[in-house]
Amino acid sequence: MENYRKRTQKEKEEIQKYGNEALILEILPAVDNLERALDHVDSDNQDSVVIGVKMTLDMLVSALKKFGVKQVDSEKGSPFNSAIHQAMGHIESDEYSSNTIAEVFQKGYTVNERLLRPAMVMVVK
Repeated sequence: MENYRKRTQKEKEEIQKYGNEALILEILPAVDNLERALDHVDSDNQDSVVIGVKMTLDMLVSALKKFGVKQVDSEKGSPFNSAIHQAMGHIESDEYSSNTIAEVFQKGYTVNERLLRPAMVMVVK
C-alpha cells in the first residue's frame, strides 16, 4: 500500500510539473512570430504598433517563465549540443570554429529542466 501511495504521489507531482506542456507548445509559435516581426523593425522605430508588439511579447515571455519555461542557449558561436539542438544542416565558416552554431532558425525551450522543443540550428563543419 505504501508503494502505491508513493507512486501516485510521484505521478501527481509530475502532472503538476509537466501537465501544461501541450498548452505551452501551442503558445510558442506565437512567441516566435512576434520575435520575427520585431527582428524586421528598425531599432529606433517608436510606432505605437511596434511598442504594442514588444509589450505583448514581454507579457507572453514572463507568463511562460512563471510556469518554468526557459530558453535553450543557442547563441551563434556557442558549442553544438545534440541533446538540446537539432541540426538542420552543416555549413563552412571562417567566422566560427568547427561544431559550433552558425545560425539559429528557431529557438528551443525547456520546461522545468526537461526539453520541450529543441533549437533548430545550422552547424559549422
